[in-house]
Amino acid sequence: MMPASPRYCDACGAANQTQATRCWACGQRFAASTEYTGSASSLPTEQPAPPPALLAGRYRIIGIIGTGGFGAVYQARDKRRHDALVAIKSITLRHLSPEQIIEATDTFNREVRLLTGLEHPNLPRIHDHFTDPEHWYLVMDFIQGETLEQYLEHTEGKHLPVAEVLGIGMQLCAVLDYLHTRQPPIIFRDVKPGNIMRIPMGRLYLIDFGIARRFTPGKARDTMPLGSPGYAAPEQYGTAQTTAQSDIYSLGATLQTLLMGKEPLELRAGYGPASPQGQAVPVALELLLEEMLDANMSKRPQSMEVVKHVLQRILDEQLPGRSGQPVRLSQQPAPPARPARNTAKAAQPIWDKDAPRKWIPRAHSWGVRKNPHYQREKALWSMQFDPLASSQMQPRIRRTRRMVLLIIWAVIVLVIVIGVLIWLRSMM
Repeated sequence: MMPASPRYCDACGAANQTQATRCWACGQRFAASTEYTGSASSLPTEQPAPPPALLAGRYRIIGIIGTGGFGAVYQARDKRRHDALVAIKSITLRHLSPEQIIEATDTFNREVRLLTGLEHPNLPRIHDHFTDPEHWYLVMDFIQGETLEQYLEHTEGKHLPVAEVLGIGMQLCAVLDYLHTRQPPIIFRDVKPGNIMRIPMGRLYLIDFGIARRFTPGKARDTMPLGSPGYAAPEQYGTAQTTAQSDIYSLGATLQTLLMGKEPLELRAGYGPASPQGQAVPVALELLLEEMLDANMSKRPQSMEVVKHVLQRILDEQLPGRSGQPVRLSQQPAPPARPARNTAKAAQPIWDKDAPRKWIPRAHSWGVRKNPHYQREKALWSMQFDPLASSQMQPRIRRTRRMVLLIIWAVIVLVIVIGVLIWLRSMM
């Protein structure tokens, strides 16, 4: 028999037990007379009107990528950048109430402000932003891939292997640590599979900075509760200000979803198995996820760097035998034996002309000794850096100079004699 569907809160969207009378996340009391249908209430959304074929005189629209929120995302080519592919996020202000316009504008400006100036391999870059009377446009890198949520859907078993989850976790730790170490720190606040893009080569990108914010020291709590139910930390519902530990909580929920193939609210409500089928989760990883998902902020890991270090250690223990057991020193393969060396006669050092002031064994200098300039260059090197060698080389150099001078004088005398003989013969 299939378990009953969870009951969703109309105030915050959190999933609760069917018989619950109060929301566990926000404390909202459920009306007894309200008929429960098993799904969150939602307002019908209007399909956004297609933008002009050429935006801002340079962006040629190819097609729509997706819709949601207050607008849509389009694929386009930038004429000024040799038809490079870009993604254009469009926010439509038509038919929005004044409150919704304020919210959409705040979301747009926040994303522009936070992403501008950020450079990281796991973050998309912003190229341009502009407006017209009814739209806000944000031009950024086009990421050819799919979200982790989509990737998980067509994966066998609906869950990922432990090693792959560890690799994903370390990539996310790197980019989130980069955001947390900005001044002031940037808290993403919405880490979940749907906000993480994956390209075919495996690189990940954080997308949708719509609810990210800069950390404000001394602030008691956030202005308003924001986040995705199940992935958002308890403090994001207005109990305290979100910090780096809030993203650590969301990352833990994301890794748990990738491992189990179930949403956090389903796991919390007791739906689905307690462990993934067909694979064993290392105990160290279970303990880490339990610590990351602690409701008490102070009991979670102190930083993303700490989480990444633990994930790397678990991965190192997983890779050699895929058994989850650390490799002991006695189990490591012995290094290959080195070939025997003939030590009967010590190698005599000789100069290497390609590396001045460096000596190499004679056995490795055959190519150097064949060089016709070797003796001359060795002599010059010795005279420059070794005064004793210089004094020893002086007699040989003097003999060479005398021989050269004698040869020159002999050639001159021979030329004069031949010239005189020719002159005498012409006079006869």
